[in-house]
Amino acid sequence: MIWLLMSAIPYPGQFLAKLYTEAHGRAPSVSDWYYFRNDFYNNCNHASLAGFIRFVYTSQEFLSKNYTNAERIFTLYRGVLNRDPDSSGFYWYLNNLQNGNMTWQDVVNSVANSTEFQNMVPIICDSPSYHWRAYYPFKLPSSSGGYDVPDGDSLQKIINNANVGDTIWLKQGSLIIMKRPLIINKRVYIATYGKPDVTHYAKMARLLRHPDFQEFQGDTPSPIIAILADGAGILNIWIDGFATTIWYLKGYTTDYKRVRNLSILVLANNVVIKNCKFSSNFGWSHIHAPSWFGIKKRLYIAGNLVTAYDHFHTIIPPNYITWTDGFDIEADSTIIENNSFIDLTDGSITIFRLHPGVPQTTIIRNNIILNSGNSAYSAIGFDNQQQRNWIPNDKDTIINGGRIENNIIMTAEYNHIDVVIFAGPPHAWVGTYDFNIKQGYAKGIAIVNNSSGYFNNSYLPIRCNTTILVSILDAYVQGNNINCQHYRFSKCPREDIVFEKHSGYASGNVQGPYNDMLVFRNCVDHQDISNPPYQAYVRAFIFDSLAHQFYPTNPPITINVDGNPYLSNHTNPIYLTEDKHTFEAPSYILINTDIFLQTIWNIFISKKVINTTQSIEESNIKSHHLKIIKFLTY
Repeated sequence: MIWLLMSAIPYPGQFLAKLYTEAHGRAPSVSDWYYFRNDFYNNCNHASLAGFIRFVYTSQEFLSKNYTNAERIFTLYRGVLNRDPDSSGFYWYLNNLQNGNMTWQDVVNSVANSTEFQNMVPIICDSPSYHWRAYYPFKLPSSSGGYDVPDGDSLQKIINNANVGDTIWLKQGSLIIMKRPLIINKRVYIATYGKPDVTHYAKMARLLRHPDFQEFQGDTPSPIIAILADGAGILNIWIDGFATTIWYLKGYTTDYKRVRNLSILVLANNVVIKNCKFSSNFGWSHIHAPSWFGIKKRLYIAGNLVTAYDHFHTIIPPNYITWTDGFDIEADSTIIENNSFIDLTDGSITIFRLHPGVPQTTIIRNNIILNSGNSAYSAIGFDNQQQRNWIPNDKDTIINGGRIENNIIMTAEYNHIDVVIFAGPPHAWVGTYDFNIKQGYAKGIAIVNNSSGYFNNSYLPIRCNTTILVSILDAYVQGNNINCQHYRFSKCPREDIVFEKHSGYASGNVQGPYNDMLVFRNCVDHQDISNPPYQAYVRAFIFDSLAHQFYPTNPPITINVDGNPYLSNHTNPIYLTEDKHTFEAPSYILINTDIFLQTIWNIFISKKVINTTQSIEESNIKSHHLKIIKFLTY
């Protein structure tokens, strides 16, 4: 396995998160995160890491789980050695425990002091994310009741023969290898015997994606589980996409169809997905509920633990896509609550617009989102994009009743979230530069009482570009306390609250202070912006970046626009910013972009920002007139 080494970090946030998710089966609490950061700040070494391992794995919380010795050893391997157990090591520890030759404290010390773990210390201490190691999956011994099925085909036969309303109980610790999508085509529940929750995930039945998984034909995403029957449910199951090992065996992919694969696809109403563990998702989303065959209603998604340690936040050169979402929901009257998301790299929760006239009343509440080692593009949002043929541009989306409330969002100080919470604006995400396309109006959403975690008389700091982005009518945004330290991680505004009132797409009762400004298209950019091609300059950095504030150079490099044909009704200079990627203008202007861009292109060449071997695509610089909203300048 090739590790991507990064610069040193002040504390190993992903190590903390991984020990909590793999030992305790939960996200770190706000107080856990606070104390860990303080204890480990500039103090990451083998001794401090081993001490924390002992603290977690001998704590009362861990010892009171009623785990068997086998289950304890399993979680220890995953949390400390970053993999499933190998058979010889596992049974050596198990036999010594069973025979009384070692205590549990001895086992913990042995693993923490092992050469294998000591060799991991540099990557833990120096890299924001150390992902997972490639491993062979391990099946735990268990004597519980329930079906002990070896593979998805066997489970499919049980489902096909079940009666409507049955619960299919799977044996605790069972390892079910999935080689094709599991189709739930009748109202049944799939559950682990005894219904262990995520804090006892080692007891769960585990559905694991095989490297040679047979995908659906055509463009349809291929999930591990496809729920087609109203009233069906997945309870207390571990769904493992096995991504790191698949990438290790197969290589990363540029095939967007494979990227679109899922853990669970929901095409039904009244579906329950509760108390499940999701890990190593191979694809772009863990749960996707699209409206392909009509609007879905009344989903209940609660108490799940979602980890994405495997994934990356940006494209891996040359063009490998590995970012992943948590839940993507196009369903009405849905409740998403009490879930935990660790290191999702795209967005943790996104709800989408429905058919015109159908209220989007989904409630997102009491979830924990932590980016401990990976960065993300968003935490939570409502996306109003009009990319479906059945949504005419002149219709509104109604969200009255939809709420984003009481969620906690945390990051390490070396990670970031581009836009923490957003409501409405697809132009921040979708890289379309046809200025005749409208985003569509949306009405009525509440964003209330979300925070970055309160402890020790203050809200914990996180890092982001934009804290809350509102581009929706009749919005109610109050009581949010997200302590964001603003840095330029993408091209999105460095603001607490952006309220796009002047765009005509936003109104309502929004807490202040806010900035009324236009967010330019595709400001959330998946590409590495350190060396973009010409198209990236024109499309993402120039067309829309004039609508946003950046620090100018000192003294500024100016383009005198007085009297020139490429700018009308404007007498102030335009500033080339310090990173030479974007331009800044201090007032309301109209720009004829084709001549203007040619001028900018010449300046880029003269400043050696780009070279003359890159060609200009004339189709990308049509004679659009770009309307820029007046904004605050430094």
